[in-house]
Amino acid sequence: MVTYYHSLYNLKDDPDLHQPTSSDIQDFLRRTTLPALSAQQKTTLQNPVTTQEIQHAIQSLPHGKSPGPDGLTNSYYKSQTASLVPYLEKSFNHIITTGHTAKTRQTPDQMPEPKANISPQHRH
Repeated sequence: MVTYYHSLYNLKDDPDLHQPTSSDIQDFLRRTTLPALSAQQKTTLQNPVTTQEIQHAIQSLPHGKSPGPDGLTNSYYKSQTASLVPYLEKSFNHIITTGHTAKTRQTPDQMPEPKANISPQHRH
């Protein structure tokens, strides 16, 4: 397997393969039509995220999926929507405004502390 990936990402090791030059790459990119956003789409994507959009996204999450990197299930997000939406809205809009994620979002092992009076089977 190591040999396969080595050869895949080290094409210059194969003398039978043409090595693209900068000119080849530029020519390829000039001929390639990549999708582009319209001005309206760009404007829409730069608008602040609304509470309603977040609520809709959470309610649209499928049931029975594995948790994401934060370790929380879709059921947790659905059951805690009212509590989470204000924080998610602030976080998402911070990213749009600054182009940076909060430090805590850059660490995948960050998880909220569960409340002590909730049994483990009711946490998610």
